[in-house]
Amino acid sequence: MEECKGNAPVPNAAVQSLENFKIRHPYRKTVKIDQSPSCLSINMRTQGQTIKIIDYRQENAADAFVPKPAVLSSSGWDGIHLELHQQPKFDIAEHQHTMHVVVQGFANSSLSDSSGERWLDGKMITETRNHGDIAIIPAGISHRCNWNTSVQFMILAIEPTLLKQVGQDLVDGDRIELIPHFMTRQDTLIQGIFCALREELESSKIGGGF
Repeated sequence: MEECKGNAPVPNAAVQSLENFKIRHPYRKTVKIDQSPSCLSINMRTQGQTIKIIDYRQENAADAFVPKPAVLSSSGWDGIHLELHQQPKFDIAEHQHTMHVVVQGFANSSLSDSSGERWLDGKMITETRNHGDIAIIPAGISHRCNWNTSVQFMILAIEPTLLKQVGQDLVDGDRIELIPHFMTRQDTLIQGIFCALREELESSKIGGGF
């Protein structure tokens, strides 16, 4: 387990930091969502194809996509959701999220290669994935990735409405969208927010009214 250093106010600091990645991102797909309560993940139909959906408002939403359940997972937080994963080598199928998702990777010090491929909105690159690198996956964007070795990473999911609420103090909230961003660089503020949220989750200091 990697140790976190420092602290940061949450959750508004997380959303405000993401303003660094904002643009207007036009959605080009008409969606129909299966609201079946028995599904942990739901299907989205676009242009005759079925794409899986991960909805972190549902319990254990990502379990069907990764080899092992999350090591830690928040519950009942208002507007955000946090998960810590430790996974073996894996390939996650193409999917979309209903919430904006930020992913922070942790380098495996015992292995020299923590690279892998990521597809975002139809574009693919091979990521080196240094310790602390951040990926941004906006809601409604097609996403797929693989890891060439065992890996530890954290996922922070943010309600799109929360991003707009915070952003209204800066610009027109209806114009705020996130840029899809590959895991190629770090952001110290976002890293601090991940650390603060993880520490609170591990110590069980945050209740359902967060």
